[in-house]
Amino acid sequence: MTYGKSASGTSDELYDLVSVLHHALREVRALERYGEDARLGGDAELARFFREIAREDHRRAERASRLLGRYLAEDAGRPTAPAEREAPDTYDDVTEASEESFPASDPPGWVSGRF
Repeated sequence: MTYGKSASGTSDELYDLVSVLHHALREVRALERYGEDARLGGDAELARFFREIAREDHRRAERASRLLGRYLAEDAGRPTAPAEREAPDTYDDVTEASEESFPASDPPGWVSGRF
């Protein structure tokens, strides 16, 4: 089932499934807030619309989760190729600190010469 590798060394399919699951769940959470805003604003039609698409994203997340479970179960049964085995830890303190601090916090909130 593995066709390619992402830059992280994870198979493209695994990365893609995790990404779909992540984004679908984030969207459900956002849509729930939007629906509540619409409800509080008195717009029942808009609230219903947000609930509908939240349900669609929830179904999408459930399907991605099932596929991910199947993919991981299939992947667990395969022996690890020598190139896929975990590489020895080559991090130094600077590299580790750099990776832990990325992405950096927001840039300063000023524009050249104005505050």
